[in-house]
Amino acid sequence: MNPIQLKSWRKKNGFTQSEVADVIGQTPVVISKIERGTRKISPAEEKLLENFIKSIDATSQNKNAFELYFTPNEWSQITKLAVSDGIPEPVKWIVSKIKNYIAMHG
Repeated sequence: MNPIQLKSWRKKNGFTQSEVADVIGQTPVVISKIERGTRKISPAEEKLLENFIKSIDATSQNKNAFELYFTPNEWSQITKLAVSDGIPEPVKWIVSKIKNYIAMHG
C-alpha cells in the first residue's frame, strides 16, 4: 500500500492517525510521515497494516463470521502482550493462546 492509498483508506474508514499508529506500535507523527512519503514503512509495519486493513474491510463487508476483529487499541494491547511473552508476531500469539485454551478445556 502506498502512502496515498493509506491516507485515503484511513479517512474513508474514519480512523485517526493515532488509531492507525497504535496498530503498528508507532506514534501519529510516524503515520503522518508515512502518508506524506517522508518515511518508509518497514516490512513488519506493512504486514500489521495489511492484516488490520483486511480485517476492517472484511468486517464492513461482513464476509466471514469466523474472523476475529480488534479495535486499534485492542490490537496495540495484544501486540504488547505478545512481545512481553516473547512472541513478536501478535497473530501467532493469539493462535497459541487459543490452542492452549482448547487443550485445557477441550
